[in-house]
Amino acid sequence: MFLFLRKHKPDIPDFWHQYQKINHGSVLSKMPLNKLVFTAIDIESTGLNIKKDKLIAFAGIKIQELTILVAESIELIINYDTPIQDNAVHIHEIVEHEKQSGISEYDAIRQIIQFISNSILVGYHIQFDYQMINQILKKLIGHKLLNPYINIIDLINRIEDPVHKIYPASQIGLQQQCEKYGIILEDQHTAAGDAFATAQLFLKIINKLNRRGIKTWGELKQKVRY
Repeated sequence: MFLFLRKHKPDIPDFWHQYQKINHGSVLSKMPLNKLVFTAIDIESTGLNIKKDKLIAFAGIKIQELTILVAESIELIINYDTPIQDNAVHIHEIVEHEKQSGISEYDAIRQIIQFISNSILVGYHIQFDYQMINQILKKLIGHKLLNPYINIIDLINRIEDPVHKIYPASQIGLQQQCEKYGIILEDQHTAAGDAFATAQLFLKIINKLNRRGIKTWGELKQKVRY
């Protein structure tokens, strides 16, 4: 009765079943950091409203054995059927470009899931990136990301101040921190450029933590726990 009122559940694609399988039951806490696979990610969106704005670009780059694998990287631009209205100049440039090379939301999410696999995600303000991807996942297949993640800002706030004082936002921008650690920014404010910068910054901080005795994923997570 009233079957027409039931909400239709999205079909679950094969790539998601495979993703669930490789992310099921992994125990990371005692794993040395140099034995883990990380993926530094960054996105571009039309704004900061998780529910209303759109993901328009994604980039990721793998880190294995605490080395950036430039050859294992991805950059995606999403093409939407309806026009995207936004005042940011770099977003307009993406929108013009995606008319030629953009892919659908579904293809983008499939490639993102297959690329990140069961790695640990690393990002700058990564909670926002994570939520934007989850919004698409929930809409398309009714699920959310399973990967653990680390927010570089949390690491910065914990290691740079002995009393764990939260830095003002103006002092913890990606550009400011890259300058502090001697990282040259390339393609700034693009998903690919920021993902590469994020990967470099992450390794600089990890090397610093290694010298302080932080060697495993569990110890790293404990470091950012308040």
